[in-house]
Amino acid sequence: MKINPLLFKGPIVVIVDDRRSFLGFLIKSHSHGNYSHIMEINDMGYVASQDFVGFRERPIEDYMKSHHFLKFWEYKDLTEEQKDKWLTLIQADFDAPWKARRYDILGIIGQFFHIRWLQNPHLKYCSERVATHMRMVFGMDIPTQRTPSELNKIFKESGKMKVGGYWFYD
Repeated sequence: MKINPLLFKGPIVVIVDDRRSFLGFLIKSHSHGNYSHIMEINDMGYVASQDFVGFRERPIEDYMKSHHFLKFWEYKDLTEEQKDKWLTLIQADFDAPWKARRYDILGIIGQFFHIRWLQNPHLKYCSERVATHMRMVFGMDIPTQRTPSELNKIFKESGKMKVGGYWFYD
């Protein structure tokens, strides 16, 4: 079902297929998946996104482009306590010093060469950050250093998550 992401109030996980990006193509090809980015809606109209600039808040409209396909994952039985904890973790990541919000370039190199342990333990890339939040809030058994496509599969198989909708340019 196609939805309007501007109406979602977080927290919700958003998986992105960027069909125009060369880097997105490399990530999808390398991971044998359909998705190249993952982020979280933290407030109505805004996402918490880890990109090469760092972990930051961006308008979701930045991702509502003709070359993006968005898939929304919700936790099935989200309690107010879990919601507050999730949003608190996102805010704590926003409030961290810039050095801690940088992108883990070494981790991406490790992913590229299938050496998952090769990474900077003090930095994260997009799917690491989301997986950390899922482990801390819901106790989900998510291995470290997963790709967006691998997280999509884990969410499907977990029984704890449900698809809240899709967005694509029409």
